[in-house]
Amino acid sequence: MHIAMFINGEHYAGAERVQDILVESLRENQRFSVSYVSVFNGAFKDRANLEGVNVFYLACSGLISQILSFRKIFKKNKFDLIHCHTPRTLLICGVISFVSGVRYVYHMHSPALHCGNSYLVNRINFLVEFFFARRAERVVCVSDAIRSHAEKYLGLTSNTSTVYNGVPALPHSKVKQFSGFSFRVAMVALFRPRKGLDDLLHAISLFNDRGFGKKLTLDLIGGFESKEYEIFIDELISRLGLVDYVNKVGFSNDPLLYAIEADYLVLPSKQGEGLPMVILEALSSGLPVITTEVEGNVEAIKNGFNGFVCAPKNSASIFQSLQHAYSDESIYESLSENCLHFFNSRFSSVVMCKRMEEIYVKPQV
Repeated sequence: MHIAMFINGEHYAGAERVQDILVESLRENQRFSVSYVSVFNGAFKDRANLEGVNVFYLACSGLISQILSFRKIFKKNKFDLIHCHTPRTLLICGVISFVSGVRYVYHMHSPALHCGNSYLVNRINFLVEFFFARRAERVVCVSDAIRSHAEKYLGLTSNTSTVYNGVPALPHSKVKQFSGFSFRVAMVALFRPRKGLDDLLHAISLFNDRGFGKKLTLDLIGGFESKEYEIFIDELISRLGLVDYVNKVGFSNDPLLYAIEADYLVLPSKQGEGLPMVILEALSSGLPVITTEVEGNVEAIKNGFNGFVCAPKNSASIFQSLQHAYSDESIYESLSENCLHFFNSRFSSVVMCKRMEEIYVKPQV
């Protein structure tokens, strides 16, 4: 079976990490061959593992031109199934399906209504999903929260499945111990407004102003979606007096290499999360997580079990979780141990890839 992974290609973040892991698994299975079709020639080509994989670019900007370009690629390569990962690729596939009978699966990584920074774009993406997701042979939701969203707002009841995101298990993961010498947290993301970095910075300012004996330091691992947002964050760091306490690491192909040195991973999302890969990678390494009560986040993190859950868009609530994490070192090893057990039982990439292969062969599964 020849499968095309149809992606936007602009960025390399959690959803793209899912595609990378899935393609690597498919290449090891002789029943499948796989290629990428990318709308844009962006960051994905530089950061994904594309060795030995055909990549086709639509190489045009207008939607009509993209539809025609995709149809040409589809007819030439005779794909058996298209795996769409974004509303734009879903729209292109949906239009072509009326003409060429394209078989496609749609992977819903986050709720379109809350995913982007533009209200209008979010609404357009929602309408694309509303009209074209129902024509997909299967809509794959990365968490139960996303599946509930698809059923409630898109009216999808007969063609949805939950397939949890997964990451490879680390061969030498072990229970972490609280460092004791400092209090250090890390945030891994493609930094954009909905990730809530501004809320976290205000919470850290509160923490450091209270004089708990140790100053809290933050490692920022990842790039910024736009230069404008990076400037906004830099100015906020300066205004809050956090220049000496925030370390901008930048993008890394192995963000866990940096994050594992911290005491906690923090993901203070405001909205729009499916099931963040960075949370799963933290669990796989025994790194407890502080996150907000947003969609799929709380399917991976249970308050007081493998981390702490706080209110979104609420720096005071994030501060309270940071304070709790700092003041109760005695439960740290238990949190870390629970991270490892919970990951192994639910979020292994082996399980994710096996479920996706079953869906490719028999989409109604």
